[in-house]
Amino acid sequence: MKELFLSFKYSFSSGTGELEGERFFQTVFIDIYAEDADNEGDSVLIGKSCVKVILLSQALENQYDLAELADMNRELGQILDLEPESDLDIFKQSIIEKYPECCMNNNVCVLDRLVLIPEYRGYGISKKVIKDTIFHFSTACGLFVIYPFPLQLEGEHCICEDPWEDKNWYKGLEKNEKKAFSKLTSYFQKLGFEKIKGMDDLLFYCPFFVNKKLDEIDLNELTVIPG
Repeated sequence: MKELFLSFKYSFSSGTGELEGERFFQTVFIDIYAEDADNEGDSVLIGKSCVKVILLSQALENQYDLAELADMNRELGQILDLEPESDLDIFKQSIIEKYPECCMNNNVCVLDRLVLIPEYRGYGISKKVIKDTIFHFSTACGLFVIYPFPLQLEGEHCICEDPWEDKNWYKGLEKNEKKAFSKLTSYFQKLGFEKIKGMDDLLFYCPFFVNKKLDEIDLNELTVIPG
């Protein structure tokens, strides 16, 4: 057996100039590294993740058109009420009814992509990446959203956008679309993400609520894999 330290490197970029709506989208890239706890040495890149932090609070302060932002992001377009009665009610009513406290912080974090190389799958690494991501962004965002799309159903041109990824990693995974979506949805529900009526293809997490399933994920423990 082998025990691994996991480390996560977060990075994003910004700039000046006429960025328009892009200024309110903060794409954060996460590199996932593993290091053998018994044999100190170089860390190995074993995965990558990506989240998109949507700065709705700043967009409202700058009186930016939310409809334009909604056109730039699939998930955002589905959760916004584009004719809100007030700035406190910019999310759809079904979301506010489920998580009334999410209006305390209008920023949204979309969990966009998570990839591990095959030999590191099945050992609970993905859930630790997700827990660590939520840990770092839970004070900045009042709502976390994910569209659980199985990456094995992507076109090859999408997979190869990052030369680090290999299309062969997805061979042998469930190809039936309905079953693949169901399996991935179930995985995130086991981590504490929830469905909201009327938005069945999205899953939600609100950090203002206690979530026992997410709390069970222990970032203090090492990851154990067959050696």
